[in-house]
Amino acid sequence: MSKLTDQYPAEMKFLNSNIDFTKSDSEYYNLDEFLLELLNDVEDQGHYELPGKYTHSRNAVVYEGGS
Repeated sequence: MSKLTDQYPAEMKFLNSNIDFTKSDSEYYNLDEFLLELLNDVEDQGHYELPGKYTHSRNAVVYEGGS
């Protein structure tokens, strides 16, 4: 965990519970990049959509903001 991810526990909980780390295509996941994208989208749009290609269900998952 980085200092950045420690500052946003609710957002990291959302990412950790929704990202499928067991995918067989062994994509590389950078949680800080996801977190920065999430924070920017929430600031700009009020929500963040985690693309379905990264999720357990292969469906997009939306984070509505707020901790």
